Amino acid sequence: MIPAVLVIDDSLTVRMDLAEHFAAAGFAVTTCATLAAAREALAAAAFALVVLDVQFPDGDGIGLLRALRDDPLTAILPVMILSGEAEVRDRVRGLRTGADDYVGKPYDPAYVVNRARTLVAARQPIAARVATVLVIDDSATFRARFAAELRAAGLTVVVAASGEEGLARAAAQRPAVAVVDRMLPGIDGLTVIRRLRQDRAMRLTACLLLTASDAPDEELRALEA
Repeated sequence: MIPAVLVIDDSLTVRMDLAEHFAAAGFAVTTCATLAAAREALAAAAFALVVLDVQFPDGDGIGLLRALRDDPLTAILPVMILSGEAEVRDRVRGLRTGADDYVGKPYDPAYVVNRARTLVAARQPIAARVATVLVIDDSATFRARFAAELRAAGLTVVVAASGEEGLARAAAQRPAVAVVDRMLPGIDGLTVIRRLRQDRAMRLTACLLLTASDAPDEELRALEA
């Protein structure tokens, strides 16, 4: 099935450029110059990915992102923010609202397409991939409780108490999802995720970082991992 991408940007140059590169990569592409047109497109068709600018003549792209996340039909639709807004607070605003990725302008179209492929693949149903979840947490109580809930949902669960053990189990099991605690003895959670990303066989493994921090720089480090 050909993945469909919706590119929402008020720049004709950006729309034409991304449409050309996405089409060459095998995507079906729809482009919109306004938020109003984007809402109509989203109501009329299903998409595998949305590439969204922030500033529009008829509103704020983050508002559309919020609406997508509030709608059960689009709550898990991958959204990539593509914007010239370089301030950390603007990036965090998008990420906190539910964006899956943030790419600044000027952008490399090949990078945008590659990130799009990763985001689309990560949203494939777990049943279509190896239904194994790796839980890395140094709390035995949390591991046992969370693993029991996942197994009750029909998933295969592998657990580890440290970053080193988690990486070893990941290499052996190739999980579809890795749930990683931020604070671990030895190798911390961010380092674990970075090392998973360096393994070609696990670049599409979805990673969930568990953290008690609400600091913006912590969120950005997690995304960049």
